[in-house]
Amino acid sequence: MPRITSFIILLLSFHLGLKAQKAPDFTISDTEGKQWNLYDQIGQGKIVLLDFFFKDCKPCQTYTPMIEQLYKDYGSDTGKVLVLGISDRDDNNAVKQFEIDYGVSYPSCGYEGGGDTVTALFQNWFTFLGWPTYAVICSDTTVRWNVKKDNGLTEIRDSIDNCPETFLNVKTAHQRRNLRFSYIQNERTVKILNMSDLDSNSKIKIFDLTGQEIPVVCVISNGIAELHLDYLSPGLYLMRFRTSSFDYIQKILVN
Repeated sequence: MPRITSFIILLLSFHLGLKAQKAPDFTISDTEGKQWNLYDQIGQGKIVLLDFFFKDCKPCQTYTPMIEQLYKDYGSDTGKVLVLGISDRDDNNAVKQFEIDYGVSYPSCGYEGGGDTVTALFQNWFTFLGWPTYAVICSDTTVRWNVKKDNGLTEIRDSIDNCPETFLNVKTAHQRRNLRFSYIQNERTVKILNMSDLDSNSKIKIFDLTGQEIPVVCVISNGIAELHLDYLSPGLYLMRFRTSSFDYIQKILVN
């Protein structure tokens, strides 16, 4: 009997560990009406710090100025870390007043922007031990959940600094272009259209978020590139275009 019990505990731990490996995707609208999608942000190489709070939470009020300072220390809106404040019970006006009272410059939302839905989503995946709850989501989608709070937010900063580098973190120099392409999901095909720079020497490759190249079939003809993604598992990938004149990275989501 003890062996069976141990096996059940081990199996449960393994299941919970698998479930916690990858953050669920979501979209919120902040108090200014701007939308923020988690996978869009990590697809750009961002590390996302989720701040689950509400306006009357005293510990939230204590730690929010520290979170704001952390956000500034990592470059604010031009840095590698994005902070998203998420309240499941406050309306936009209450969140806006909280932002004013505690000097918040990072985007935040209340239930009007989907904060209640996102909180319920993460409550289904992880255990909330109270508010505020902080989660660091690395750009490879792994999650550090319920990161310990302290003066200076040492453990949160360590969790951010210890996120694994992704392809976008390593490749810092690439020139963005106005490319027109369409992703035909039902055919599991990506077509890149109207690209005069494309020729037989152009390179178009697919990578996962760790920077590992994924072999795919790519056909380039008459300025149109067509990639066949039949063997890709569902998930977030990086599509890299490289020609003699530019180097460009684009996120794609395969369903």
